[in-house]
Amino acid sequence: MKKSPPGRQGKVSGKAGGSSAKSGARPAADAAATGLKARDQRVALAPLSRSVTNTGRGGGTAVGRPSRGMAVGGRGGGGFAGSSGFHTSAGQASTTRTGSAKPAGVLQGQGTGQTGQTARARASGKAIKVQDRDRETLAHLPTRLDGFYPKARAMKRRLTLVIGPTNSGKTYQAMERLRRADSGLYLGPLRLLALEVRDRLTELGLLTSLVTGELIEEVEDATFTSATVEMIDFDHEIEVAVIDEVQMIGDQERGSAWLQAILGAPAREVWMLGAPEARNAVLALAEWLGEPVEIIELERLSELEVLRAPTKLSELPPGSAVVAFSRGQVIDIAGELRERFRRNPALVYGALSPEVRREQARQFREGEADILVCTDAVGLGLNLPIASMFFSAATKYNGKEDVPIPRDLVWQIAGRAGRYGMKEKGQVGALSAETLSYVKRVMSRRPDPVPVHYRYEANWIIVDALSRYLGTDRLADILFYFWRELSLERSREFEPVVPPSQVGLAWRVDRYELELRVKLTLSRAPVPMVRDEAVPEFELFVASIARQEPVLLESFPMLQARLQQHDHENAEQAVKLLTLYCWLHYRLPSLFPQFPEAQAELAQLNTAILGFIGKNKGKKCRECGKPLDWQTRFRLCEPCFRSS
Repeated sequence: MKKSPPGRQGKVSGKAGGSSAKSGARPAADAAATGLKARDQRVALAPLSRSVTNTGRGGGTAVGRPSRGMAVGGRGGGGFAGSSGFHTSAGQASTTRTGSAKPAGVLQGQGTGQTGQTARARASGKAIKVQDRDRETLAHLPTRLDGFYPKARAMKRRLTLVIGPTNSGKTYQAMERLRRADSGLYLGPLRLLALEVRDRLTELGLLTSLVTGELIEEVEDATFTSATVEMIDFDHEIEVAVIDEVQMIGDQERGSAWLQAILGAPAREVWMLGAPEARNAVLALAEWLGEPVEIIELERLSELEVLRAPTKLSELPPGSAVVAFSRGQVIDIAGELRERFRRNPALVYGALSPEVRREQARQFREGEADILVCTDAVGLGLNLPIASMFFSAATKYNGKEDVPIPRDLVWQIAGRAGRYGMKEKGQVGALSAETLSYVKRVMSRRPDPVPVHYRYEANWIIVDALSRYLGTDRLADILFYFWRELSLERSREFEPVVPPSQVGLAWRVDRYELELRVKLTLSRAPVPMVRDEAVPEFELFVASIARQEPVLLESFPMLQARLQQHDHENAEQAVKLLTLYCWLHYRLPSLFPQFPEAQAELAQLNTAILGFIGKNKGKKCRECGKPLDWQTRFRLCEPCFRSS
């Protein structure tokens, strides 16, 4: 295939066809008109937790409409494959989805009773008759997943799939198409990337708003929006929608967001950008939708080579990036570069606020920092002038154990070296011989294709219908039923998923008298759940929402404690708590009114974090203060260890 420079199309194909999944597609109008059926028999109830109290519906607080362009309940992350288990916040309870395939469009098996049914009936497993009127509440629930997006189904959409390796000009093609449009939407995986695209569109003279889970900057009379993918507006019709990094439709945690964006983007043209491995999954979906798709195939615009020998930390050339796989490694490597080798590194990792990450990226882009030390988030589209990319390790921690870095992630990260128009040639290396050997082996062939298997989460239409069918407003129960029992057409390819973090928050919000839609929104809040650090604060927020009492920053005990510590880690945790406050402000502005104050506090914290980063001197022995190599597993030097 000939190389396709920016602005010129590569190989172009016609309608989607020949994908690995047969479609059996039918007109979308038929799908939207067909309702789910409930089994005309008794539904057995089974215990879901230690105790369940059915509070009924109708109590609680009303929530105003969100800002234009913002999806209710939008969040910055995560889907969870149901097959991995359904986790609750009550302890170790888990359930694995089992059993044979269910008929399409049929709700089966376990459920809850009508409003007012007691926990005793649930716990005893007694059968409760489902009333005819409750089955009728499902009459407008589609049997096909695409039927949940009526605006998109009513449009004659044209799909364009732009595929190619990293640094092949995919984003350039999409920006050129947006430049010629009257209105448009960009959807990306990271807030930092959404910020970058917003700035690019603004430079092109397009009035562009920014919409992310934690930050919304609306521009008056804007006809373009740059957003994170979870924040898509399914009701606002536009000319062109661009969905970036479309291969993430196969992601275990966030794939649902890409699936819903493709199904529901209300645009006359939908451009999907991604790696070649996304081809089969996207074409199969287009065939199922019955929508025409044009394929544009691009080749890499600059050469990429893997170095023959490992590179020492002291020998990194200017313009290099070192990728690590934890916050601690990033800080230790950067500290050693600064203290031992007198380099000036910039740092980019997830715990930093987007504002700090943006400033660090700017320093590297403009040459103020000669080396970038970053986590694997660099693989998700950040455009930086990286000449050489070095892997610090061949494994990463997955929450349970260290596992080899996935092949597709290695390719995504490596491809960031040698950006076209910035660096004409890219190099990929490693800091150790073992890691370099792994990188060479993995890059000897392309990653496997994204499987034709799609995960989807519960939207409001599904939750509302199941609530009326089951006669409960307990969100945790509804999510369990959705995950365990809901089956739509092509159920083997479309899998309902519930993120474990959402389940944990659902159990908490169920303790309060709130409208169901409010519960669903709160269950998607960006609450750090790994160490439950922000969970008590979140529950205080929920209690205030239930009482309709405004939440003020001075009544935020954990935040105030963090602000008093004046150290790096506490500053980062305070940023997370303030980010949660801002997220809630956009959805419940009257109850979280101190948004300007929160933004001012965030600005001060960002300044402090930049100062902490600049002062870090790397890993040192906790006894004598002797500098330690960043790879040292222990915080004691050998002499101090022997004398202890």
